[in-house]
Amino acid sequence: MKLTINQLLQQGISAHKNNNLEEAERLYHDILLLDLLHPHANHNLALIAISKNKSSDAFPLFRAAIKGNPNIENIWINYIHTLLIENLTEECEMNCKKLITLQPDSAKAYFYLAETLYKLNRLKE
Repeated sequence: MKLTINQLLQQGISAHKNNNLEEAERLYHDILLLDLLHPHANHNLALIAISKNKSSDAFPLFRAAIKGNPNIENIWINYIHTLLIENLTEECEMNCKKLITLQPDSAKAYFYLAETLYKLNRLKE
């Protein structure tokens, strides 16, 4: 019996929560075989990459997740936070502004934009 994308996602999330990262990765990749831009599978794979100190592997996954659904604030926030940690401040600023355009009430987007501008020594902004 083939599992639906939602069933695969639920199993992946369960494995992820139980710190069975290999199983979670396999399940998320199974989802991507069915839907390359699935936002939650890409996002969760990005989080796993970050947990393995592989932020550079996470960035294309975050971008695919956002492309799959640009309206999920949490995906944007985790992407922006990772950019900031990696000192990719110009890209961080650009993505903060994109999120603010999409979701003008996102307090976290403004917070990260302020933090980014601080790092860029643009305090007046």
